[in-house]
Amino acid sequence: MALLDDSPRSASAYAKTDCKLVLVDQEKFKSLIQQDQDFAIQVMRVMAGRLRKVTKLSVMEKIRILNPTILEKLYLDE
Repeated sequence: MALLDDSPRSASAYAKTDCKLVLVDQEKFKSLIQQDQDFAIQVMRVMAGRLRKVTKLSVMEKIRILNPTILEKLYLDE
């Protein structure tokens, strides 16, 4: 996200195994987006998935605050 909006990173990443990393700065990222449609679509899919998850968590938190029994019923019905 920081590559898109010039804001500080919102998370860190830690490797579980040895790996090789590639530094992708903002200019390289823009180039990849422009040159590779599949890459651009994959980036958008990942971001859409993350936005859906955050939205769901936000709604669940609001329900929990306003009426916790509704949230319990939703989970019992699954």
